Amino acid sequence: MIIRICFPFFDTRFARAYAAHGHYQHAPRWLVADPPPPLSAVGGMGAITRHIPPPPYASAEASNLIKLYDIEQAADAELRDRSIDMVAGQHGHARLRVTLETVPDRWRDRTLDDVIEGVLATEVAVRHPERRGIYEPLGEAGPFLADLYARESARTLPESMRRYEPDLVRPGRPFLLIVNTRRETLAETGAMFRVPVTQRGFEGEAWFYAWHSALGGDSLPVWYVDAPRGGEAWRHPAEALEDLTAVHEELFLCLVASSELDGREDAKGLRAVLERYAKKLSGQLRKGERHGVNLQVAMRLLSDYDTSALQPREGADFNAALLDRVQSQISEKTRVSLGEVFFRNGSIQMNVTNNYTGNVINYGVMRDNTITLTNTMIDGADKASAELKDKLKELREPLLEAAKELSDAEAKALMKDYETFTEQALRETPPKAVVEAQGNHIVETVKKVAAFATPVATIVGAILKIIAG
Repeated sequence: MIIRICFPFFDTRFARAYAAHGHYQHAPRWLVADPPPPLSAVGGMGAITRHIPPPPYASAEASNLIKLYDIEQAADAELRDRSIDMVAGQHGHARLRVTLETVPDRWRDRTLDDVIEGVLATEVAVRHPERRGIYEPLGEAGPFLADLYARESARTLPESMRRYEPDLVRPGRPFLLIVNTRRETLAETGAMFRVPVTQRGFEGEAWFYAWHSALGGDSLPVWYVDAPRGGEAWRHPAEALEDLTAVHEELFLCLVASSELDGREDAKGLRAVLERYAKKLSGQLRKGERHGVNLQVAMRLLSDYDTSALQPREGADFNAALLDRVQSQISEKTRVSLGEVFFRNGSIQMNVTNNYTGNVINYGVMRDNTITLTNTMIDGADKASAELKDKLKELREPLLEAAKELSDAEAKALMKDYETFTEQALRETPPKAVVEAQGNHIVETVKKVAAFATPVATIVGAILKIIAG
């Protein structure tokens, strides 16, 4: 059985260079010419092993970045190291891949969950200058690998671009690709969702598994390819699923990066570059088929995993699911940071501050917290117009009234959505796609409140005015 764990990254350096100078400077400089230059090494990673068209990616041997702790030396080893490589593209695309294989007869009658947990728990040392001698589970190595990649690949850049910043390369959520060539017999596992594959010569099947740790907290997408006849026919379908997932995560990271630009001098230009790039990625994700894999079925499963975790709904709009995920991350950061500010300043009581971390007491407390939080946002938005501030305040009251008719969980979610909508709308350069999607999400939620026809109409009208600017 072959197991690959992929760590997707989003490299912002191409966008920063374009915003500053009006042209791209690729990092690493693998693909700046046609044909690409024959570099013998990329930073401290190792030699380029191949160029991968189309789209123009390059792969470099990357065993210098990570050490798998005694994975083959131990007498009871269950996994073997096959390869570690780095794939990067012309612009923001990058991913590090650790490919392992199971030791024969060590996994008989084990479950797919056992395989996943065994891989994620494998101890590794990231060869980061600030983490010498430190080992951690492979599943938690992504942030350190992204930072190390930023440092090492910068060696191939012009001197003017080698300045290091911690968020140059952003780590995404890892994912797994597992290929079973029938060398191992796996016991029954949780619900899996089939992805149609029609490639000639491939007589196996591909499945999506929304894995969640039995211990809680950890979850990640898993593609399982059953290839009973072995051989190499599985490689192309597996490649299609891997590329799709990596680009999907890249789009998420691109949208998050765009939403977090306030305060930068080059925010306007950088946001424009990132929004153009996001549209390009979105177009890539709308392809219907590759190597016989029905990409739209795979995309629906993957995007629904972002919002429903364990039970993909096979929804239709991956953009909506992706924006929900972006908004959720932004909202959580806003709540935590503002909650800490309130506590330090003593401007609200401790039980109110605790509510920002999810300890809901009752509707009255939720209402007071939302009013306090959004008033602070509105009052602190010096560059927002008085008209916009008034519109946001006018929207708040009918939303709070509608929340009375919802369950506790739905009311809390609605207030959180309004807080995120307010925070995004007040930005100096609001991310239009995020604001519009968040507003539409609020509208869909309040439509459930049939008994409140007038407030619903008021809410819809107020949101449309704010979106229209």
